[in-house]
Amino acid sequence: MKTHIFFSILFLVAVFYSCKKKKDVATPVPVTVSKPQMSCKLNGVDNSCNGCFSSYYSSSLGGVNFGLGGNSLDRFLIGYSKLPVPGTYTLVKYGDPYFVYQKDNYYYRGSGILTITKMDSSANRTIRSLAGTFSCSTDTSSDGTHFVITEGNINVNTP
Repeated sequence: MKTHIFFSILFLVAVFYSCKKKKDVATPVPVTVSKPQMSCKLNGVDNSCNGCFSSYYSSSLGGVNFGLGGNSLDRFLIGYSKLPVPGTYTLVKYGDPYFVYQKDNYYYRGSGILTITKMDSSANRTIRSLAGTFSCSTDTSSDGTHFVITEGNINVNTP
């Protein structure tokens, strides 16, 4: 009889624990890391900026600027006379579009590749959204200074 009561209690405990509701495990929420508006390697050194984008269009010339380095005047400029659309462009010193790196008030024109994967413009032909990649080498100044820009990424979405 004691054995029967023991096994009955053991059975009830086993049933109780097997029917117990499992605790809900929280599903981890993925953390979204926003991409910088522009990133690249400038002479092999990582460089990026966020909140550094501006666009203009005036007198049939337009462009996008990426201001670099806080208070410095250093910037990348992609200029155009014909509004670019998604596609791949060969950048040449005086082409359309063209690339300029402004460093310490010197202007270095670039030759390379620009691939635009997404572009949206406003009614006044300024660019609001731009995504793509770029790489180029700038011309060389009289003192031998030049720049190699690789792994360039653009990711701009403005309202």
